[in-house]
Amino acid sequence: MSNSALFAKKQTIWDGIKDGRWPTRYLVPEARSYFQSAHGDDAASVMQGLEEMQDNAWDNLFVTSFVDTNNMIFMLKIVDLGHQPNYNFALSFQAYVNLLGELVDQYGALVDAAKFGTQEIFDDLAPSVQALRAAFFPAVLDEHDQNLSVLKAYLWTVWQRSVMLFFYYVIGVRLWHESLSTWDSLLAIRGMGRLVDLDARFYRGDSTQYLCNWAFELLRTSRTSLALDFRRMIKLFDNHFRGLGGRCIKDSESTCKGDVPETCQRFTGAEARPQYMHAATCDVGSCTRITWDETSYRQYKNPRAVIANGLDDVLRYCTASSNTIAISHVWSHGQGGRPEDGINVCLHKRSCKLAAAFKCNSYWIDSSCIPDDLQLRKEAIMSINQIFCDSKVTLISDRDLQSMSIHHASVADFETLLSILLVCDWGVRAWTMLEAIRGSRSIHILCAGDQTVQLVELLRTVHRAGNVDMVVLLGSAQHLLPASNSNTAKPIEEIGHLLSQRHASRQNDEIVIWGLVSNMKAPGDVVQLWKARERVATAFLMSSAPRIKDFKACGLFMMWTRLKFQISTTNASNTWVWPIGMIRN
Repeated sequence: MSNSALFAKKQTIWDGIKDGRWPTRYLVPEARSYFQSAHGDDAASVMQGLEEMQDNAWDNLFVTSFVDTNNMIFMLKIVDLGHQPNYNFALSFQAYVNLLGELVDQYGALVDAAKFGTQEIFDDLAPSVQALRAAFFPAVLDEHDQNLSVLKAYLWTVWQRSVMLFFYYVIGVRLWHESLSTWDSLLAIRGMGRLVDLDARFYRGDSTQYLCNWAFELLRTSRTSLALDFRRMIKLFDNHFRGLGGRCIKDSESTCKGDVPETCQRFTGAEARPQYMHAATCDVGSCTRITWDETSYRQYKNPRAVIANGLDDVLRYCTASSNTIAISHVWSHGQGGRPEDGINVCLHKRSCKLAAAFKCNSYWIDSSCIPDDLQLRKEAIMSINQIFCDSKVTLISDRDLQSMSIHHASVADFETLLSILLVCDWGVRAWTMLEAIRGSRSIHILCAGDQTVQLVELLRTVHRAGNVDMVVLLGSAQHLLPASNSNTAKPIEEIGHLLSQRHASRQNDEIVIWGLVSNMKAPGDVVQLWKARERVATAFLMSSAPRIKDFKACGLFMMWTRLKFQISTTNASNTWVWPIGMIRN
């Protein structure tokens, strides 16, 4: 509350605020009167006044209220380019953003040194270094600390706005040019040292318990999330689910701890019984199951799909094609099952109706198309890539998404739908991640009343007319961006990272998915996965993951395990540790 100059005058920062000197110097005119309003001088009144003013002060500083000239130039350039790709511009913009990040970190280190009176780092006699010494250790200290804080606010604001503009441009290019998936790597910008150690509680604040901590942690710890602002997303999510308790812990309204997927019982301890879900119009008491025609199933080669005929009394099959709708869902939401046991008739009829809406003659859903028989199951799983790559539509079915009406939807409604999509159960499962990657050419979202919206239409609308701080969050969910080449092999390192934070119920399913997304024959275990590799990136050699035990047939010892994603900071740069590892025999 005081510095040496003020102390000599027997004044405090509070005195400067009340008499108007500080608001006049640092705040925009329209906000100054608020800071000169009546407050008591006792300790409680002072602390209450400062707490009330904190956010208002930041929002009304000159340095946060006005836009710097560099960002104005970038905005004009982006307006000029629109969605047209200019890779050289993007690279230059990325270099500028990274430079700002380094500048903020270095400035923070210098401020810390000045506060502790550490002058050794200024011993270099170079004019630039001595100028820094004079700036950080001035002869007259009056308002020096406040000037340092205002400069820090300025640097942070410039950096944050630059990041938002950069992401906005790159994501815009990706949304309108689906073939440019190589642009995704541009979003891996330099992080910020002071943001690394912030946990989810800082970001989510007192948001509703309905927001799963693990789902939010997965989003927040993406390689691009360190620079993003989640406040609007959380506000929209809260407004939609206000009043609902948590669903992570059985018989509790609390959310999970959020450190690893296993702490959320929706992944481990609360798997729902098969086929407890019914269509909204169903008379549940009289609804029966419709089972498969095994002969029909066996007479067709992979990939198989259910003929979309709501009048059939058994599930009949055909070969899946470009006229098939592939339904991607979450088992724990009640649509899980196997064709031998059957599915609810109302769900079959609804799937047929949805298929007809997209002019499809068949539908695929795992509960109808993946039997328990080991050989048939293996055949069906081997064809999943083809199913989702070739299907006319991939339809996302998730309970939370289906709570959102898009009838006469506004831009704000689309923003709310996006906020739900980013943290819904569908987005944190391993199999649905594969289905999103392979079906990215034409993903649709099932909403309330069985209305649907194409994902790319949703994202383009938010990008074109919504808030910038919403659309840039796609940088932390890049597998949702549309891709014209959805059947290409994805880097094994990238998929390893994505899978390290997602859950699959069956043992070894993560390994199967890892191989499938890498366009390998679905491996039965981790040994088969690595034996199929001819080369291994050196990043694996440095990984901290455990190794395979009791297996010496390979020259390399490797192990897949789900580990919490780790970020280590060295020289203010982020070093990403992949959740896989290997050592020489």
